[in-house]
Amino acid sequence: MFFNFLYNHPGEVNNRAVKPPLPSQLLTFDKELLTKANVSHRCEPRKHIAMVKTHKAMALHTIYNYEAWSSLMEHPFDLIGLVREPLAQFKSFFNYYKFTTKLQYKFNVEEDKTLDFFLNNFHNLTGIERTTAALKNLMLFDFGAGELSSSSELNTYIDQIIQNFTVIMVQDYFEESLVVLKNVLCWDWSDVFFLQKNRGHYVFDNQNEELNRPRRVQHRKLSPFDYVLFQKSVKKLKAQIRSIRNFDDQLSEFRKMNYLAAKWCSSSAESNTTLRLSVEFDNSFVEFPKAVCGN
Repeated sequence: MFFNFLYNHPGEVNNRAVKPPLPSQLLTFDKELLTKANVSHRCEPRKHIAMVKTHKAMALHTIYNYEAWSSLMEHPFDLIGLVREPLAQFKSFFNYYKFTTKLQYKFNVEEDKTLDFFLNNFHNLTGIERTTAALKNLMLFDFGAGELSSSSELNTYIDQIIQNFTVIMVQDYFEESLVVLKNVLCWDWSDVFFLQKNRGHYVFDNQNEELNRPRRVQHRKLSPFDYVLFQKSVKKLKAQIRSIRNFDDQLSEFRKMNYLAAKWCSSSAESNTTLRLSVEFDNSFVEFPKAVCGN
């Protein structure tokens, strides 16, 4: 999965499920108000923007295009992306587009051997829908690098992505990514709570490193620059983690609060009630309305 979030700062978004507005609906921040407030830190305007009713943001499941997005957003703006360990991303792609069924039908391959068959024979596979797409650097393609081909171009482009994106969340460090996001965008804890509702399982979705190691070697031949993007994204995230004061305490507190919120969502509490949690490390409180739990 690839997800981009464009967010105008300074400001805040209390509803994480922001629907992408049309360009004509994107509002402008009151610059005069912020200037009068003499704001020097990006988090400070929270207390000065009460008159601003709507915040400019777009949540997109789409291919990254900096020029197009830059033309729609008021500057400065933040870009938030998401990456995943490349082999895990590929296995999800392989499952979603039903490669197992296609290979079973065309080559009579046993179900549990289709992934290895594909990785070991991808140069010779023809006549299978989306085979060409599967040979690309999937994540980097989603980040807009489809027309680039040379190693120097791709490496330069990856460096630009790392520089342009304010936060690149890493699925393998999902909770850590959310704590970074909360700090960098000056959000509240209630803005980054999450509920896991639709986790799927498929035949190759396992964490057996003994099986994954040779598969990763083969997959890296198909998508070498996805691994470069992933490694540099992890490096960026870890640098941001080191820059956040009391990060370990914040992460521990977040995990506890998120567990309690998830447990409360599955309870029989009335939909018009609100859970109030204390945040020990900074002596604050977080309110979590039952309505945000969904169905």
